[in-house]
Amino acid sequence: MPRLCLQMRPVACIVASLVAGVLLTACQPSLSESNGSMVESAAGDVEEFGAKGEACLAEGGRPGRGGLWPDMVCFHDNEDAGKACTRASECTGVCVVQYPSGNGQCSAVRPMFGCYEFFDDEGEKAQICTD
Repeated sequence: MPRLCLQMRPVACIVASLVAGVLLTACQPSLSESNGSMVESAAGDVEEFGAKGEACLAEGGRPGRGGLWPDMVCFHDNEDAGKACTRASECTGVCVVQYPSGNGQCSAVRPMFGCYEFFDDEGEKAQICTD
C-alpha cells in the first residue's frame, strides 16, 4: 500500500487511487498503428469535408479529423516513415522516440497529435503535446 494511503482512511485511499488511475489513463495517447499519429479518421470522407477535402486530396493528402477540434485536417504520409533517426532534421515529419528501446523512428504521417517524446534538432529528447 502506498505510503500516502497509510495516512488516509481506507475509503479515501480507494477513491484517491481510482481518481489517480483515471487521470493517468486520460493522459495516455491512443496511438494508431501508423507510428504515433493521433488520427481519428485518416481516410476521411471527402464529401463530408467538401472543397477542403477535395483540395487535400489534390495535394496528395488524406482528409480526416485529428486533435481535439472537429475541424478537418489534411494528413500527409511521410516518405521516410519508420526510418531510424537521431535528430529532427533526419525526418520529413517527427523523429519519435520508440519505447522501450528509446531509439528514434520517423513518424508515418504529419501532422501528429497527442503527447509524445521526440528528438529535437540537436538530438536531445523532448516532449510535446499537440492538439
